[in-house]
Amino acid sequence: MLSPTKRGWKHTVLYTFQGNEDGGNPYARLVFDAKGNLFGTAYAGGTGHGIFGCGVVFELSPDGSGHWSETPVYAFKGAVNNDGDDPTAAVSLDKAGHIYGTTNNGGAPGGQGIAYELVNSPTGWTETVLHRFGNGKDGAIPESNLILDGAGHLYGTTMGGGTADLGTVFEISP
Repeated sequence: MLSPTKRGWKHTVLYTFQGNEDGGNPYARLVFDAKGNLFGTAYAGGTGHGIFGCGVVFELSPDGSGHWSETPVYAFKGAVNNDGDDPTAAVSLDKAGHIYGTTNNGGAPGGQGIAYELVNSPTGWTETVLHRFGNGKDGAIPESNLILDGAGHLYGTTMGGGTADLGTVFEISP
């Protein structure tokens, strides 16, 4: 966190990743929810397959005394669960608190990334894969965050795929 002071800026570390269940290597910007919690993605860590895991979506929550705690929201499982692997994009939140995002890998049979939704319930967060990329000309390797419009449509880009294999701009409709 950067806080203004009379002589410049003060730098404060809110959380240090350990690379286990908490995740590791956060890449993208963070997003605040209405309660002041921060949500983001970490490219590695989690409980997924492989030595480094498949990445996580995490939440940072302030405790009111200047300290923050980290909670993994969802750990991607990659090939094991046929879901995503390697989330590098920021997440987007809707008014109901649902989380939307992409991974740039995983999601067989295409295996070139997914678009997902995470919904919180009393039993925890549940993932729904909204689209698996790499199934023809639909695009591949989505590395951008998703933009949500008022009607619930999601928009994003892929860095590969499409008719010229140079990427796509896509819409996912409810």
